[in-house]
Amino acid sequence: MRAPLQSLLDPAVNPQGLLLGATVLVVGGGAGADLPHWRSLKPQRLAIWEPQAALADELQRKLRAEAGETLVRAAVAPTEGRTTLQVLNNPRESGASLPTGLLVHQPRLQLQASQEVPAQSLGQIVDQLDLRLDAPHLLVLDAPGQAGAILQASLDVLPRFAWLVLRTGTEPLYQGDLPGADLIALLHDAGFDLMVEDADTLPPHRELLLQRNPSRVQLLQLGQRLEAALAELAQGRVQIEALTAAMAEAEKTAGKRKVQVEELFAAKVEAEKIAGKRATQIEALSEAKAELEKAAAKRAAQTEAMVQAQAQADQIAGEREAKSLQKIEALTSENAEQRKGHEEQAKLAAERQSQIEALAQEKADLAAARDLEAKAKNAALSQRDAEATAKNQAQAQREAEAKAKAEMATQRDALSAERTQLVSARDLLAKDRASLSQQLKTMAKASEDLSEKLKVAEAGNQELAHRQQLMNDELVKAEAQIELIKDLLLREPGL
Repeated sequence: MRAPLQSLLDPAVNPQGLLLGATVLVVGGGAGADLPHWRSLKPQRLAIWEPQAALADELQRKLRAEAGETLVRAAVAPTEGRTTLQVLNNPRESGASLPTGLLVHQPRLQLQASQEVPAQSLGQIVDQLDLRLDAPHLLVLDAPGQAGAILQASLDVLPRFAWLVLRTGTEPLYQGDLPGADLIALLHDAGFDLMVEDADTLPPHRELLLQRNPSRVQLLQLGQRLEAALAELAQGRVQIEALTAAMAEAEKTAGKRKVQVEELFAAKVEAEKIAGKRATQIEALSEAKAELEKAAAKRAAQTEAMVQAQAQADQIAGEREAKSLQKIEALTSENAEQRKGHEEQAKLAAERQSQIEALAQEKADLAAARDLEAKAKNAALSQRDAEATAKNQAQAQREAEAKAKAEMATQRDALSAERTQLVSARDLLAKDRASLSQQLKTMAKASEDLSEKLKVAEAGNQELAHRQQLMNDELVKAEAQIELIKDLLLREPGL
Protein backbone atom coordinates (compact mmCIF):
# COMPACT_ATOMS: atom_id res chain seq x y z
CA MET A 1 0.00 0.00 0.00
CA ARG A 2 2.78 2.38 -0.89
CA ALA A 3 0.81 4.81 -3.08
CA PRO A 4 -1.82 5.75 -0.42
CA LEU A 5 0.93 6.15 2.17
CA GLN A 6 3.01 8.34 -0.14
CA SER A 7 -0.08 10.47 -0.81
CA LEU A 8 0.04 11.56 2.85
CA LEU A 9 3.33 13.35 2.04
CA ASP A 10 1.58 15.37 -0.69
CA PRO A 11 0.61 18.86 0.66
CA ALA A 12 -2.41 18.85 -1.66
CA VAL A 13 -3.76 15.80 0.21
CA ASN A 14 -2.28 16.36 3.67
CA PRO A 15 -1.35 20.02 4.29
CA GLN A 16 0.56 19.01 7.42
CA GLY A 17 2.77 16.79 5.29
CA LEU A 18 3.71 14.50 8.20
CA LEU A 19 1.97 12.77 11.10
CA LEU A 20 4.01 14.42 13.87
CA GLY A 21 2.82 13.52 17.36
CA ALA A 22 0.49 10.82 15.99
CA THR A 23 0.27 7.04 16.18
CA VAL A 24 0.35 4.79 13.09
CA LEU A 25 -1.58 1.59 13.85
CA VAL A 26 -0.92 -1.19 11.33
CA VAL A 27 -3.28 -4.20 11.24
CA GLY A 28 -1.47 -6.91 9.25
CA GLY A 29 2.14 -5.73 9.07
CA GLY A 30 3.45 -8.78 7.21
CA ALA A 31 7.25 -8.96 7.01
CA GLY A 32 7.60 -5.15 7.00
CA ALA A 33 7.73 -4.39 3.27
CA ASP A 34 6.05 -1.02 3.88
CA LEU A 35 8.14 -0.20 6.96
CA PRO A 36 10.12 2.62 5.20
CA HIS A 37 6.85 4.27 4.13
CA TRP A 38 5.42 4.11 7.65
CA ARG A 39 8.60 5.66 9.01
CA SER A 40 8.65 8.40 6.34
CA LEU A 41 5.48 9.86 7.96
CA LYS A 42 7.52 10.62 11.14
CA PRO A 43 4.89 9.38 13.62
CA GLN A 44 5.49 9.52 17.36
CA ARG A 45 4.61 5.84 17.67
CA LEU A 46 4.34 2.88 15.28
CA ALA A 47 2.24 -0.06 16.59
CA ILE A 48 1.96 -3.19 14.40
CA TRP A 49 -0.27 -6.29 14.78
CA GLU A 50 0.78 -9.46 12.87
CA PRO A 51 -0.50 -12.98 13.74
CA GLN A 52 1.69 -15.13 11.44
CA ALA A 53 4.76 -16.27 13.38
CA ALA A 54 7.24 -16.39 10.46
CA LEU A 55 6.31 -12.92 9.21
CA ALA A 56 6.33 -11.53 12.77
CA ASP A 57 9.83 -12.90 13.41
CA GLU A 58 11.21 -11.23 10.28
CA LEU A 59 9.43 -7.96 11.08
CA GLN A 60 10.67 -7.95 14.69
CA ARG A 61 14.29 -7.96 13.52
CA LYS A 62 13.68 -4.74 11.53
CA LEU A 63 11.95 -2.70 14.23
CA ARG A 64 13.62 -0.05 16.42
CA ALA A 65 12.16 -0.10 19.91
CA GLU A 66 13.96 3.14 20.86
CA ALA A 67 12.00 4.93 18.11
CA GLY A 68 8.62 3.85 19.53
CA GLU A 69 8.13 0.87 17.16
CA THR A 70 6.32 -2.12 18.72
CA LEU A 71 4.95 -5.44 17.48
CA VAL A 72 2.03 -7.48 18.88
CA ARG A 73 1.82 -11.10 17.73
CA ALA A 74 -1.96 -11.34 17.43
CA ALA A 75 -4.77 -10.97 14.92
CA VAL A 76 -7.35 -8.18 14.89
CA ALA A 77 -10.93 -9.47 14.79
CA PRO A 78 -14.46 -8.14 15.46
CA THR A 79 -14.26 -9.53 19.01
CA GLU A 80 -11.36 -10.40 21.29
CA GLY A 81 -10.44 -13.96 22.17
CA ARG A 82 -9.03 -16.45 19.67
CA THR A 83 -9.56 -16.90 15.93
CA THR A 84 -8.60 -19.46 13.30
CA LEU A 85 -6.12 -18.27 10.66
CA GLN A 86 -6.30 -19.86 7.20
CA VAL A 87 -2.64 -20.01 6.08
CA LEU A 88 -2.20 -19.96 2.28
CA ASN A 89 0.86 -20.54 0.12
CA ASN A 90 0.89 -16.74 -0.39
CA PRO A 91 1.24 -15.44 3.20
CA ARG A 92 -0.07 -11.96 2.33
CA GLU A 93 -3.46 -13.38 1.30
CA SER A 94 -3.83 -15.49 4.48
CA GLY A 95 -6.79 -14.50 6.64
CA ALA A 96 -9.51 -15.67 9.01
CA SER A 97 -11.90 -16.58 6.16
CA LEU A 98 -11.63 -18.89 3.15
CA PRO A 99 -10.64 -17.09 -0.11
CA THR A 100 -13.66 -18.30 -2.08
CA GLY A 101 -13.82 -15.31 -4.46
CA LEU A 102 -10.05 -14.83 -4.68
CA LEU A 103 -9.53 -18.40 -5.99
CA VAL A 104 -11.39 -17.42 -9.16
CA HIS A 105 -8.68 -14.85 -9.93
CA GLN A 106 -5.73 -16.75 -8.42
CA PRO A 107 -6.45 -20.49 -8.91
CA ARG A 108 -2.94 -21.45 -7.75
CA LEU A 109 -3.68 -20.37 -4.18
CA GLN A 110 -3.73 -23.35 -1.84
CA LEU A 111 -4.66 -23.78 1.81
CA GLN A 112 -1.61 -25.11 3.65
CA ALA A 113 -2.75 -25.11 7.30
CA SER A 114 -5.19 -23.73 9.85
CA GLN A 115 -3.78 -22.07 12.97
CA GLU A 116 -5.55 -20.82 16.09
CA VAL A 117 -4.10 -17.46 17.13
CA PRO A 118 -4.95 -14.87 19.79
CA ALA A 119 -7.14 -11.98 18.63
CA GLN A 120 -7.96 -8.50 19.87
CA SER A 121 -10.73 -6.12 18.83
CA LEU A 122 -9.94 -2.73 17.33
CA GLY A 123 -11.80 -1.05 20.21
CA GLN A 124 -9.63 -2.89 22.75
CA ILE A 125 -6.46 -1.84 20.90
CA VAL A 126 -7.53 1.83 20.74
CA ASP A 127 -8.15 1.80 24.51
CA GLN A 128 -4.69 0.30 25.09
CA LEU A 129 -2.96 2.92 22.92
CA ASP A 130 -4.91 5.80 24.56
CA LEU A 131 -5.05 7.82 21.32
CA ARG A 132 -5.36 11.60 21.81
CA LEU A 133 -8.18 13.25 19.87
CA ASP A 134 -6.01 16.20 18.77
CA ALA A 135 -3.40 14.15 16.82
CA PRO A 136 -3.71 12.95 13.16
CA HIS A 137 -3.58 9.19 13.89
CA LEU A 138 -3.45 6.73 10.96
CA LEU A 139 -5.03 3.26 10.74
CA VAL A 140 -3.53 0.91 8.12
CA LEU A 141 -5.96 -2.02 7.70
CA ASP A 142 -4.68 -5.01 5.72
CA ALA A 143 -6.78 -7.88 7.13
CA PRO A 144 -7.79 -10.18 4.24
CA GLY A 145 -11.41 -11.28 4.55
CA GLN A 146 -11.98 -9.39 7.82
CA ALA A 147 -11.95 -5.68 6.90
CA GLY A 148 -15.74 -5.38 6.70
CA ALA A 149 -16.40 -7.24 9.97
CA ILE A 150 -13.68 -5.29 11.84
CA LEU A 151 -14.95 -1.90 10.65
CA GLN A 152 -18.60 -2.71 11.32
CA ALA A 153 -17.74 -3.74 14.89
CA SER A 154 -15.54 -0.65 15.50
CA LEU A 155 -17.58 2.30 14.15
CA ASP A 156 -17.56 3.98 17.57
CA VAL A 157 -13.72 4.19 17.73
CA LEU A 158 -13.03 5.04 14.07
CA PRO A 159 -13.35 8.84 14.72
CA ARG A 160 -10.14 8.54 16.78
CA PHE A 161 -8.24 8.24 13.45
CA ALA A 162 -7.77 11.16 11.07
CA TRP A 163 -6.61 8.87 8.21
CA LEU A 164 -7.44 5.33 7.08
CA VAL A 165 -5.47 3.27 4.55
CA LEU A 166 -7.42 0.20 3.45
CA ARG A 167 -6.73 -2.84 1.25
CA THR A 168 -9.92 -4.47 -0.02
CA GLY A 169 -11.36 -5.99 -3.20
CA THR A 170 -13.48 -4.93 -6.13
CA GLU A 171 -15.79 -7.83 -5.13
CA PRO A 172 -16.16 -10.16 -2.11
CA LEU A 173 -12.86 -12.07 -2.25
CA TYR A 174 -13.35 -13.98 1.01
CA GLN A 175 -16.28 -15.81 2.53
CA GLY A 176 -18.54 -13.28 4.32
CA ASP A 177 -16.48 -10.19 3.42
CA LEU A 178 -17.74 -6.93 1.88
CA PRO A 179 -16.60 -5.52 -1.50
CA GLY A 180 -14.72 -2.22 -1.66
CA ALA A 181 -17.77 -0.18 -2.76
CA ASP A 182 -19.75 -1.31 0.30
CA LEU A 183 -16.81 -0.53 2.60
CA ILE A 184 -16.48 2.98 1.12
CA ALA A 185 -20.21 3.55 1.68
CA LEU A 186 -19.92 2.23 5.24
CA LEU A 187 -16.98 4.53 6.00
CA HIS A 188 -18.74 7.49 4.34
CA ASP A 189 -21.67 6.99 6.72
CA ALA A 190 -19.11 6.91 9.57
CA GLY A 191 -17.70 10.33 8.52
CA PHE A 192 -14.77 9.41 6.20
CA ASP A 193 -14.20 10.74 2.68
CA LEU A 194 -12.32 8.86 -0.06
CA MET A 195 -9.23 10.91 -0.93
CA VAL A 196 -6.95 8.67 -3.03
CA GLU A 197 -7.25 5.29 -4.79
CA ASP A 198 -4.12 3.64 -6.22
CA ALA A 199 -4.74 3.32 -9.95
CA ASP A 200 -1.79 0.93 -10.31
CA THR A 201 -3.25 -1.73 -7.99
CA LEU A 202 -4.24 -4.75 -10.08
CA PRO A 203 -7.81 -6.07 -9.79
CA PRO A 204 -9.43 -7.68 -7.96
CA HIS A 205 -7.65 -5.68 -5.19
CA ARG A 206 -8.12 -1.98 -4.29
CA GLU A 207 -5.92 0.23 -2.10
CA LEU A 208 -7.64 3.33 -0.69
CA LEU A 209 -6.82 6.41 1.40
CA LEU A 210 -9.71 7.96 3.36
CA GLN A 211 -9.79 11.08 5.56
CA ARG A 212 -12.03 11.86 8.51
CA ASN A 213 -14.48 14.72 7.89
CA PRO A 214 -14.76 16.46 11.33
CA SER A 215 -17.97 18.34 10.46
CA ARG A 216 -19.79 15.21 9.31
CA VAL A 217 -18.47 13.22 12.27
CA GLN A 218 -19.86 15.88 14.60
CA LEU A 219 -23.22 15.78 12.83
CA LEU A 220 -23.24 11.98 13.04
CA GLN A 221 -22.56 12.16 16.77
CA LEU A 222 -25.39 14.66 17.17
CA GLY A 223 -27.62 12.32 15.18
CA GLN A 224 -26.67 9.43 17.45
CA ARG A 225 -27.54 11.52 20.49
CA LEU A 226 -30.84 12.43 18.86
CA GLU A 227 -31.58 8.76 18.16
CA ALA A 228 -30.75 7.90 21.77
CA ALA A 229 -33.10 10.62 22.97
CA LEU A 230 -35.84 9.38 20.61
CA ALA A 231 -35.28 5.87 21.97
CA GLU A 232 -35.73 7.22 25.50
CA LEU A 233 -38.89 8.97 24.33
CA ALA A 234 -40.18 5.72 22.83
CA GLN A 235 -39.37 3.95 26.09
CA GLY A 236 -41.30 6.64 27.94
CA ARG A 237 -44.27 6.06 25.66
CA VAL A 238 -44.09 2.34 26.40
CA GLN A 239 -44.11 3.20 30.10
CA ILE A 240 -47.15 5.44 29.56
CA GLU A 241 -48.92 2.58 27.78
CA ALA A 242 -48.03 0.30 30.66
CA LEU A 243 -49.42 2.87 33.12
CA THR A 244 -52.59 3.15 31.02
CA ALA A 245 -52.99 -0.63 31.15
CA ALA A 246 -52.41 -0.48 34.90
CA MET A 247 -55.12 2.18 35.20
CA ALA A 248 -57.54 -0.02 33.25
CA GLU A 249 -56.71 -2.88 35.58
CA ALA A 250 -57.28 -0.54 38.52
CA GLU A 251 -60.72 0.34 37.14
CA LYS A 252 -61.57 -3.35 36.96
CA THR A 253 -60.43 -3.69 40.55
CA ALA A 254 -62.65 -0.72 41.47
CA GLY A 255 -65.66 -2.61 40.03
CA LYS A 256 -64.84 -5.56 42.24
CA ARG A 257 -64.53 -3.20 45.19
CA LYS A 258 -68.10 -1.92 44.59
CA VAL A 259 -69.39 -5.44 45.12
CA GLN A 260 -67.39 -5.54 48.32
CA VAL A 261 -68.99 -2.22 49.38
CA GLU A 262 -72.46 -3.74 49.02
CA GLU A 263 -71.37 -6.62 51.19
CA LEU A 264 -70.03 -4.13 53.69
CA PHE A 265 -73.41 -2.33 53.73
CA ALA A 266 -75.06 -5.54 54.81
CA ALA A 267 -72.43 -5.88 57.48
CA LYS A 268 -73.28 -2.32 58.58
CA VAL A 269 -76.90 -3.34 59.30
CA GLU A 270 -75.59 -6.10 61.48
CA ALA A 271 -73.32 -3.58 63.19
CA GLU A 272 -76.33 -1.39 64.06
CA LYS A 273 -77.81 -4.29 65.92
CA ILE A 274 -74.62 -4.60 67.85
CA ALA A 275 -74.83 -0.83 68.56
CA GLY A 276 -78.11 -1.38 70.45
CA LYS A 277 -76.32 -3.70 72.78
CA ARG A 278 -73.59 -1.15 73.28
CA ALA A 279 -76.19 1.47 74.40
CA THR A 280 -76.62 -0.47 77.58
CA GLN A 281 -72.89 -0.34 78.12
CA ILE A 282 -73.02 3.45 77.59
CA GLU A 283 -75.50 3.85 80.49
CA ALA A 284 -73.06 2.08 82.73
CA LEU A 285 -70.35 4.40 81.53
CA SER A 286 -72.56 7.43 82.36
CA GLU A 287 -72.68 6.36 86.00
CA ALA A 288 -68.91 6.12 85.99
CA LYS A 289 -68.83 9.64 84.56
CA ALA A 290 -70.82 10.98 87.53
CA GLU A 291 -68.25 9.55 89.88
CA LEU A 292 -65.51 11.29 87.88
CA GLU A 293 -67.36 14.64 88.23
CA LYS A 294 -67.35 14.29 92.02
CA ALA A 295 -63.58 13.73 91.91
CA ALA A 296 -63.23 16.86 89.75
CA ALA A 297 -65.04 18.96 92.42
CA LYS A 298 -62.53 17.84 95.00
CA ARG A 299 -59.66 18.87 92.68
CA ALA A 300 -61.28 22.35 92.27
CA ALA A 301 -61.14 22.89 96.06
CA GLN A 302 -57.46 21.95 96.04
CA THR A 303 -56.84 24.46 93.22
CA GLU A 304 -58.41 27.30 95.32
CA ALA A 305 -55.99 26.56 98.16
CA MET A 306 -53.07 26.75 95.71
CA VAL A 307 -54.26 30.20 94.48
CA GLN A 308 -54.22 31.59 98.03
CA ALA A 309 -50.68 30.30 98.54
CA GLN A 310 -49.61 32.03 95.32
CA ALA A 311 -51.02 35.38 96.57
CA GLN A 312 -48.92 35.14 99.73
CA ALA A 313 -45.81 34.46 97.64
CA ASP A 314 -46.50 37.56 95.52
CA GLN A 315 -46.69 39.75 98.68
CA ILE A 316 -43.27 38.54 99.86
CA ALA A 317 -41.78 39.28 96.43
CA GLY A 318 -43.09 42.90 96.59
CA GLU A 319 -41.38 43.51 99.89
CA ARG A 320 -38.06 42.23 98.50
CA GLU A 321 -38.35 44.54 95.45
CA ALA A 322 -38.78 47.64 97.71
CA LYS A 323 -35.59 46.82 99.58
CA SER A 324 -33.71 46.46 96.26
CA LEU A 325 -34.81 49.98 95.18
CA GLN A 326 -33.40 51.49 98.39
CA LYS A 327 -30.00 49.91 97.70
CA ILE A 328 -30.00 51.30 94.12
CA GLU A 329 -30.58 54.90 95.38
CA ALA A 330 -27.59 54.62 97.77
CA LEU A 331 -25.32 53.47 94.92
CA THR A 332 -26.46 56.42 92.76
CA SER A 333 -25.31 59.02 95.36
CA GLU A 334 -21.89 57.33 95.57
CA ASN A 335 -21.47 57.60 91.77
CA ALA A 336 -22.14 61.38 91.88
CA GLU A 337 -19.27 61.92 94.35
CA GLN A 338 -16.91 59.89 92.14
CA ARG A 339 -17.73 62.08 89.10
CA LYS A 340 -16.69 65.24 91.01
CA GLY A 341 -13.24 63.69 91.73
CA HIS A 342 -12.78 62.85 88.06
CA GLU A 343 -13.46 66.47 87.02
CA GLU A 344 -10.72 67.83 89.36
CA GLN A 345 -8.20 65.30 87.93
CA ALA A 346 -9.05 66.47 84.39
CA LYS A 347 -8.24 70.13 85.30
CA LEU A 348 -4.79 69.13 86.66
CA ALA A 349 -4.07 67.14 83.51
CA ALA A 350 -4.92 70.15 81.32
CA GLU A 351 -2.46 72.38 83.24
CA ARG A 352 0.33 69.83 82.85
CA GLN A 353 -0.36 69.57 79.13
CA SER A 354 0.04 73.38 78.74
CA GLN A 355 3.45 73.28 80.49
CA ILE A 356 4.60 70.44 78.25
CA GLU A 357 3.61 72.36 75.11
CA ALA A 358 5.56 75.49 76.23
CA LEU A 359 8.72 73.43 76.78
CA ALA A 360 8.30 71.83 73.35
CA GLN A 361 8.06 75.27 71.69
CA GLU A 362 11.33 76.39 73.32
CA LYS A 363 13.04 73.22 72.12
CA ALA A 364 11.81 73.82 68.55
CA ASP A 365 13.16 77.41 68.57
CA LEU A 366 16.64 76.19 69.60
CA ALA A 367 16.65 73.57 66.85
CA ALA A 368 15.65 76.19 64.23
CA ALA A 369 18.57 78.44 65.28
CA ARG A 370 21.03 75.56 64.90
CA ASP A 371 19.61 74.73 61.42
CA LEU A 372 20.11 78.37 60.26
CA GLU A 373 23.73 78.33 61.30
CA ALA A 374 24.38 75.02 59.52
CA LYS A 375 22.69 76.27 56.33
CA ALA A 376 24.93 79.33 56.21
CA LYS A 377 28.07 77.18 56.39
CA ASN A 378 26.72 74.78 53.71
CA ALA A 379 25.87 77.70 51.38
CA ALA A 380 29.48 78.95 51.44
CA LEU A 381 30.81 75.47 50.64
CA SER A 382 28.22 74.97 47.88
CA GLN A 383 29.25 78.23 46.16
CA ARG A 384 32.88 77.09 45.92
CA ASP A 385 31.80 73.67 44.58
CA ALA A 386 29.50 75.30 42.02
CA GLU A 387 32.34 77.39 40.56
CA ALA A 388 34.54 74.30 40.12
CA THR A 389 31.62 72.35 38.63
CA ALA A 390 30.88 75.14 36.12
CA LYS A 391 34.43 74.97 34.79
CA ASN A 392 34.23 71.17 34.42
CA GLN A 393 30.84 71.37 32.72
CA ALA A 394 32.11 73.86 30.13
CA GLN A 395 34.96 71.50 29.20
CA ALA A 396 32.59 68.47 29.12
CA GLN A 397 30.10 70.38 26.95
CA ARG A 398 32.73 71.12 24.32
CA GLU A 399 33.73 67.42 24.24
CA ALA A 400 30.04 66.32 24.09
CA GLU A 401 29.33 68.61 21.13
CA ALA A 402 32.17 67.05 19.14
CA LYS A 403 30.99 63.54 20.03
CA ALA A 404 27.37 64.38 19.18
CA LYS A 405 28.38 65.53 15.68
CA ALA A 406 30.14 62.19 15.05
CA GLU A 407 27.12 60.20 16.37
CA MET A 408 24.70 62.19 14.20
CA ALA A 409 26.68 61.27 11.10
CA THR A 410 26.59 57.58 12.11
CA GLN A 411 22.84 57.74 12.83
CA ARG A 412 22.14 59.26 9.41
CA ASP A 413 23.83 56.29 7.76
CA ALA A 414 21.94 53.80 9.99
CA LEU A 415 18.59 55.52 9.31
CA SER A 416 19.18 55.29 5.58
CA ALA A 417 19.81 51.52 5.84
CA GLU A 418 16.76 51.02 8.10
CA ARG A 419 14.58 52.94 5.65
CA THR A 420 15.57 50.52 2.89
CA GLN A 421 14.77 47.50 5.12
CA LEU A 422 11.40 48.99 6.15
CA VAL A 423 10.39 49.45 2.50
CA SER A 424 11.17 45.75 1.83
CA ALA A 425 9.34 44.67 5.00
CA ARG A 426 6.32 46.78 4.02
CA ASP A 427 6.09 44.97 0.67
CA LEU A 428 6.29 41.57 2.37
CA LEU A 429 3.61 42.58 4.90
CA ALA A 430 1.30 43.65 2.08
CA LYS A 431 1.67 40.23 0.44
CA ASP A 432 1.11 38.43 3.77
CA ARG A 433 -1.93 40.59 4.49
CA ALA A 434 -3.50 39.68 1.14
CA SER A 435 -2.83 35.97 1.77
CA LEU A 436 -4.29 36.16 5.30
CA SER A 437 -7.34 38.01 4.00
CA GLN A 438 -8.02 35.17 1.55
CA GLN A 439 -7.56 32.56 4.30
CA LEU A 440 -9.92 34.47 6.60
CA LYS A 441 -12.57 34.54 3.89
CA THR A 442 -12.22 30.78 3.40
CA MET A 443 -12.42 30.17 7.17
CA ALA A 444 -15.45 32.49 7.46
CA LYS A 445 -17.23 30.52 4.72
CA ALA A 446 -16.46 27.23 6.50
CA SER A 447 -17.59 28.74 9.81
CA GLU A 448 -20.88 29.86 8.24
CA ASP A 449 -21.47 26.36 6.83
CA LEU A 450 -20.76 24.79 10.22
CA SER A 451 -23.00 27.35 11.98
CA GLU A 452 -25.85 26.49 9.62
CA LYS A 453 -25.40 22.78 10.34
CA LEU A 454 -25.29 23.45 14.08
CA LYS A 455 -28.49 25.51 13.82
CA VAL A 456 -30.20 22.57 12.13
CA ALA A 457 -28.91 20.24 14.87
CA GLU A 458 -29.99 22.73 17.57
CA ALA A 459 -33.49 22.93 16.07
CA GLY A 460 -33.65 19.15 16.20
CA ASN A 461 -32.53 19.20 19.83
CA GLN A 462 -35.19 21.81 20.69
CA GLU A 463 -37.88 19.67 19.02
CA LEU A 464 -36.58 16.68 20.99
CA ALA A 465 -36.67 18.70 24.23
CA HIS A 466 -40.26 19.75 23.46
CA ARG A 467 -41.25 16.14 22.88
CA GLN A 468 -39.48 15.11 26.06
CA GLN A 469 -41.41 17.80 27.99
CA LEU A 470 -44.71 16.56 26.53
CA MET A 471 -43.81 13.02 27.56
CA ASN A 472 -42.95 14.18 31.09
CA ASP A 473 -46.28 16.05 31.29
CA GLU A 474 -48.13 12.88 30.25
CA LEU A 475 -46.24 10.89 32.88
CA VAL A 476 -47.12 13.47 35.57
CA LYS A 477 -50.81 13.35 34.58
CA ALA A 478 -50.77 9.55 34.66
CA GLU A 479 -49.15 9.52 38.11
CA ALA A 480 -51.73 12.06 39.37
CA GLN A 481 -54.57 9.90 38.07
CA ILE A 482 -53.12 6.83 39.79
CA GLU A 483 -52.74 8.73 43.07
CA LEU A 484 -56.37 9.94 42.74
CA ILE A 485 -57.60 6.38 42.24
CA LYS A 486 -55.57 5.21 45.23
CA ASP A 487 -57.02 8.02 47.36
CA LEU A 488 -60.60 7.16 46.32
CA LEU A 489 -60.05 3.51 47.10
CA LEU A 490 -58.56 4.28 50.50
CA ARG A 491 -61.53 6.53 51.41
CA GLU A 492 -64.10 3.78 50.82
CA PRO A 493 -65.67 2.55 54.11
CA GLY A 494 -64.23 -0.55 55.67
CA LEU A 495 -60.87 -0.39 53.74
